[in-house]
Amino acid sequence: MSFVLCSGLINAISTRWPTKFPVVVEPNAKESVEFEKRFFLSKSNIRALKAMIVDDPSSIVQNPTTTEVVSVIVYKCAAIAGANISNGNDSSSQMILVSDLRKTIPPSIKSTSTIGNILTAFSTPIYNLEDLRLPKLVADIRKSKHELSTRDNFKENKWVSEMLEYANKINTGTKDDQSYRQKSSCHDVYRCSSVCNIPFQELDFGWGRPTRASIAITPFSNMIYLMNTQDQNKGIEVFINLNQQQMSIFEQDKEFLQFASPVGDNVHEDKEKYCMEAF
Repeated sequence: MSFVLCSGLINAISTRWPTKFPVVVEPNAKESVEFEKRFFLSKSNIRALKAMIVDDPSSIVQNPTTTEVVSVIVYKCAAIAGANISNGNDSSSQMILVSDLRKTIPPSIKSTSTIGNILTAFSTPIYNLEDLRLPKLVADIRKSKHELSTRDNFKENKWVSEMLEYANKINTGTKDDQSYRQKSSCHDVYRCSSVCNIPFQELDFGWGRPTRASIAITPFSNMIYLMNTQDQNKGIEVFINLNQQQMSIFEQDKEFLQFASPVGDNVHEDKEKYCMEAF
């Protein structure tokens, strides 16, 4: 028997928060119509993308990873599409990438019963369209990853602390949250998560492996997911969620289409509407 397995955004963090922090409520989906589409990047095109970035005279990273190069070109083209909608009045943007912490768990903690997803995040803010250059974006990601790896993320998770502090300000009705909102709304934020190399295709609940594993539809805008194709030797699938106007510009970006090709009109076919949540 064949079935389709769908997974939502992996965003659970297992830890013990200080009691002074409030429970963070899931944000409401925007009322605007969002479109989620899927694109395919073959291994040969990914190699060509890596070579183009490395050969750039301004490149300082000589060994970019597949996740790095695919995420930056998707982010760049989506951010440019967003700037075109605003007629260049708002050219600042930010990409937030999720990072798995499980491999960095100290032995003393790993030996205890730690279950679920243990994640953190880092970001790459951009303030001018001129900075949306692939070599620079890869270098920014590499720098952020290095900073992430050199700190104790269980004792110094700055990103989560800032989010919880913001939530606390809103719930307590302080005036500082207004300035925080203004700073946060002055640019588009894109969230990228890669589930590449996670063996979703191998999951078997007793009635056989899935014919295809996919990412569940999300109602939120500016979400980017990277996932291996069913045959992992073929390449990477990109799931991206944008509003209709931005998507119409993004999916015609010549630089992006040089390496990626659209997959069907809809991300999820009819047979995929009935799916199992893995998390």
